[in-house]
Order: sequence, then C-alpha cells, then structure tokens
Amino acid sequence: MVYLGISEDKQKGLTLIEFLIAIGLVAIISSAIGIRLITFRQKSSIATTHAQIITDIKSQQVKSMVLDTEGEIPNSYGVHFDVGSYVLFKGTTYTISDAANFVVKLGSDVSFQSILFPSQNIIFTKGSGEISDFVSGSDSFTLHDNINGDKKTIKLNVNGVVISVL
Repeated sequence: MVYLGISEDKQKGLTLIEFLIAIGLVAIISSAIGIRLITFRQKSSIATTHAQIITDIKSQQVKSMVLDTEGEIPNSYGVHFDVGSYVLFKGTTYTISDAANFVVKLGSDVSFQSILFPSQNIIFTKGSGEISDFVSGSDSFTLHDNINGDKKTIKLNVNGVVISVL
C-alpha cells in the first residue's frame, strides 16, 4: 500500500552515520561560537575595568574640587595604584593603614603595569582639582589583560583630564 507516495516498506529516520555527522556539525558550530564569546568577554572585561577606574578617578577629583568634607576639615583626595588593585584615599599622602581607604580589587584577568605617577599616586589638590606634583611624562598607567595580552594606557594632564587612551 502506498500512502502519499511513501511505501510502507521504506523506513523513516536517520542512520547512525547521518546522526553522527549532524552531531559533529553542531559541535563544530558551537565551538566556533563559544570561542567568539570568550574573546568578546575578555575585551569587555578590560573595557569595563577601564571605565570604572576613570569614573573613580573623576569622583576623587570632584570631591577635592567641591571640598566634600564628609564631616571633616576639607581635604585633598587621591588614588593609589597597586598591581591588582587601586585605593581611593583622603589626604595629601597615601597611608596604607588608614581605615577610611577604599580598596577596589581588579579581576584576576586584569592588572596594572607601568604606573608612572609619582609613588603610584594621583593626588588632587583641594579646591582646584589639579593633580599635585604633576610631572609631564609621569602621567599615565597601563591596564593589562592577563589572558590575551591586550593593553590600554590611560594618560592624564595636570587638570586630571584623560587626554589619551591607547
């Protein structure tokens, strides 16, 4: 008996070889997509870290300019850089033991390299917001992606403005 052009004696379905080929194709396509997503995530990680650091630097500068006293005598504010973190601090010098310090740890895939600011600090002068003890040529730091080797060098001018990101 023939039903819609298909005889009853023909079997429907896939052979084992056809099934294995289909699974292989799905695996290859999934691998290619996965690799692209990992690369994208790594690039977005350094971009996100870069944006957060710039935001925190600007926040410290604004505090020094508006004389944000936080209930105390007006003061300067700054950022101290370590390899795997940076510290937001109050005052004209960074003191590691100060309880008011706010430490921001970087992810394990990002670190600082080539921190050229004097003593690895950016200190904003109270009132003006300028970088105190600014030295041209000692005005940048580099973010390094520890997984794929990408780098972003952030350079500031005496006014604390980001003038280049390479």
